[in-house]
Amino acid sequence: MARGVTRHLVGSALDEAELLARVAGAGAASELGHIDTLHGARVYVRDADRAARYLGAGSLVLDWGAGAGQMSWLLARRGLRVIACDLPGTDPVPALVEDVEHVRLDRPDRLPFADGAFDAVLSSGTLEHAGSVADSLRELRRVLSPAGRLVIFRFPNQLSISEWVARRGGRWAHGVRMSRSELRFLLRSHGFRVDGMGYDSWLPIWLVRRLRWLRPVRTGLDGAWTGVDGLLVRTPLVARLSTSLWCFAAVNTEYPPPRPGGAGGR
Repeated sequence: MARGVTRHLVGSALDEAELLARVAGAGAASELGHIDTLHGARVYVRDADRAARYLGAGSLVLDWGAGAGQMSWLLARRGLRVIACDLPGTDPVPALVEDVEHVRLDRPDRLPFADGAFDAVLSSGTLEHAGSVADSLRELRRVLSPAGRLVIFRFPNQLSISEWVARRGGRWAHGVRMSRSELRFLLRSHGFRVDGMGYDSWLPIWLVRRLRWLRPVRTGLDGAWTGVDGLLVRTPLVARLSTSLWCFAAVNTEYPPPRPGGAGGR
């Protein structure tokens, strides 16, 4: 997709979810293929709203594993200061990050930033892909200020029905999955206080990408699809089968994590 066309889309007066769906549908980046429907795009808009309320305007946020840059773009529009980072080979959509500093990483658990450099770190579908979840959490805590906060979206749920179906069908599934109690323990053991945690996205947002013949049908049902998804993640017992977890956590200065040799500041 031409950069000028992408800039025109993201700079227009359309609804944010519609903008993201159009950019994704136009093939701006392969990482956006799962949000080329309004339901998929609305998940990110909703997440950005929740994160902005938790963090507060003006916070300096590291979008760790920014991908195409959709969350960086959404957070910047909400008054947060954002630095995006990712590994080489993951290219952001230029128009989504043109007002955001973008840093290339050599590895996800070694960040080229000073101790306490950020007010917050966002991990949106990233932590589960890190080579070492423990090393990554230790490094994220290092770059957070004493009052810093960690926002996690789309962490694979251990009991996810969509992950189970994928594994049973021989398709790709996340190798790292946790229950709420496991993720809570992991965060606490690495010096974080969990402020909130819950289930997210019962209906997988990648479904229509896999079943493209459903796309014309889904176009007219996005509102209902979103409503049903929200109902499912709020229904006791059923919610435990949700696709992913979300979590808001803060640095716990009373419980500093161990810092093995070589994992401290640069």
